Amino acid sequence: MPPVDFARLSRSPVDYEDMVSVLLSRIRQALRVDGSGGDGGRDCYFTDADGTDVYELKSFTGRMGQTQRRQVKRSLRRAMNDSPRSWTLVVPIDPTPAEKQWFAGLQAGHKGTRLEWLGKTWLDDHLAQFPDITRYFSGAAEEVIRILAEIGHEDALPDDAVQLATKIAGQAARLNEINPYYSFDFSVLGDTTTVTVRPRYPDALRDRPITMTAILQFDGSPPQQEASAAFAEFLKYGTAVTIPPEAITSLTVDAPAGLGGEFQGGTLILDGTFQPGADAAAAVLLRVPVRPPVRRMLRMDITERSSGDGGLRLLTRDQSGFLTLELRIDFTQQACHASLAYRHQEGVLPNDAVPVLRFCAEVAAGEEMAVTDPAGNIIVAGSGFFGTGPWPEAYIQCAELMAEVQALSGTAFPLPAAFSPVDQDDLAYARAILRGEIIHGEWTDFTASLPAAAVDVMLKQAGPQGSQFMLAFAATQTIMVAGGQVPLGGVLQIAPAARIINLDEVRAWRQGSADGTTAVQLGPGDTRELTMQTAPPAALDPFPPGQEPQ
Repeated sequence: MPPVDFARLSRSPVDYEDMVSVLLSRIRQALRVDGSGGDGGRDCYFTDADGTDVYELKSFTGRMGQTQRRQVKRSLRRAMNDSPRSWTLVVPIDPTPAEKQWFAGLQAGHKGTRLEWLGKTWLDDHLAQFPDITRYFSGAAEEVIRILAEIGHEDALPDDAVQLATKIAGQAARLNEINPYYSFDFSVLGDTTTVTVRPRYPDALRDRPITMTAILQFDGSPPQQEASAAFAEFLKYGTAVTIPPEAITSLTVDAPAGLGGEFQGGTLILDGTFQPGADAAAAVLLRVPVRPPVRRMLRMDITERSSGDGGLRLLTRDQSGFLTLELRIDFTQQACHASLAYRHQEGVLPNDAVPVLRFCAEVAAGEEMAVTDPAGNIIVAGSGFFGTGPWPEAYIQCAELMAEVQALSGTAFPLPAAFSPVDQDDLAYARAILRGEIIHGEWTDFTASLPAAAVDVMLKQAGPQGSQFMLAFAATQTIMVAGGQVPLGGVLQIAPAARIINLDEVRAWRQGSADGTTAVQLGPGDTRELTMQTAPPAALDPFPPGQEPQ
């Protein structure tokens, strides 16, 4: 690529200043403030939390003579009124030793500010990293318009889909090589060609704005009145709106790369959503009560931002997705309106849902809440309710129980939309076992298939008279509850009074071959009492220590 013709640009200083301003913005990727410079140049300001860097743009060529030096000194003196962190002269002249000495003398009078001279070599090197800037300011702006016109010209487009995609991809690549303000993506679906325009740096929309002039007329029909109200919301808060073709009298767009023009017919979609800067807050906080000490607090991540001439709109949601909060900040009225909504979502874990449910219950009961920034500063406060009835306390308690059971068992499965009575009982049982508590209950007759060794133990306990005996049984246990599986580990069940109902049959089997197993019918003795608790590890080992099979 040929070098930049700085001599030509010196005859058009505005083009030089535009080019270098774009270069600095592409390098720094930060918001830029432009000033007049005061002496035939432009100064650019980049500010962060630690201070301001000033760049003085001069299009001088040749040597830094007395006239040019006086202009530089006046520009420097003017910039020092704001005590910048640094002041940089950007001029397409590489300084001679004498010029370096003169510039170093300027530093002596401004100890608190770092001074630097960026010359032609620096400009050549950095412009080479952004060839689209050089091409554009060297006369390629007209080529941008030509390519876009060719894309939009039906006779220029091939009928074959593959050839069409290849042609447009090539044209898009060429556009991205010669436009310094925006990058372009193209897609073709059926008869529709979509052009997506993205700014290359934060100030691109200011340096090359996209503007639209439209005459809209809404009639009295309900659909158009709805569109009219939505359009008013767009103007104020930037919320998305779709304008039907019949409401559009005329539409003129001034856009980069020849994308603008006068349009007839079609639907107009306006959307003021935007991506925040790196220093923008990522979330707001909800808390009850309004003043500390705070009982409940939720983080609400900001998922969407839009802005209009009259205000700012933030859409937020909690981690579970159950709760959404819309904030509308009215600049004119200096007021903030909050709208809180709850909707059950599938696939949410109880541990994530419980804080939201508890918060909603307090607000539904009339507790005043506050919306704050991450530092705790109140944005707006108020109260409200969800639905018309009391918040379902029983459901919240089951959700809390389920969260605890999952934490104790090391499991994770979604919260159901409702809990059955059986779910509630099973969750209470699981929590008690996992906590190591003793559960008291009753039992009824059952039949077990037992081998000879187990039968011998029971017959010995029953004795010749078939007396009742204590029955203890340990086994690993897993239960299904609320649509998920919960492993409980070993569970020990103890019945203090048990008897063998079919004692004669069992004795006869034992006195015979005693092969395999036999069905033993067991039932309560003089009490149906049964206790259940976590089994010690030894109770699950069929072979006591020292008696393992060899």
